[in-house]
Amino acid sequence: MKETRPILLIDDSDEDFASLAWIWRRSAIGVTLVRCKDGEDALEWLLGTGRYLGRNDTGNPALILLDLNMPRSNGAAVLSAVKLNPLLQTTPVVILTTSSNPADVEACYRGGANGYITKSLDVEDMEVSIRKLVSFWLEVASLPQGEFHGRG
Repeated sequence: MKETRPILLIDDSDEDFASLAWIWRRSAIGVTLVRCKDGEDALEWLLGTGRYLGRNDTGNPALILLDLNMPRSNGAAVLSAVKLNPLLQTTPVVILTTSSNPADVEACYRGGANGYITKSLDVEDMEVSIRKLVSFWLEVASLPQGEFHGRG
């Protein structure tokens, strides 16, 4: 694995996070998975503001995995904020959600999403998807360096 920056997971579901964390450990993915439970928390983490004031440890994440349906600031709002912010807009964002609604898929790609994956209820299927996702983004694709641009 050539990438060492963390992957940011933005998802309010403790159950989905527990499943993903289990897959992460089982697959021996050598990259840290950072979790934010809602969009507002994620934007503070990304920008180094609020309770993350001064965060300057690892730079922008290598990849953002973003759920759509969350409290406070939903996934569509986070996607828009990331893609409109010059400090964040080159960070790849992959939607990872339970929605398979074609209108959601279309809206996310129009909003700048770099990918869209519907969460599988089958853990083995989900593990295969996550392995392929991580392999592509962290081993195959060339990513921008993503130096930290926090405000703190």
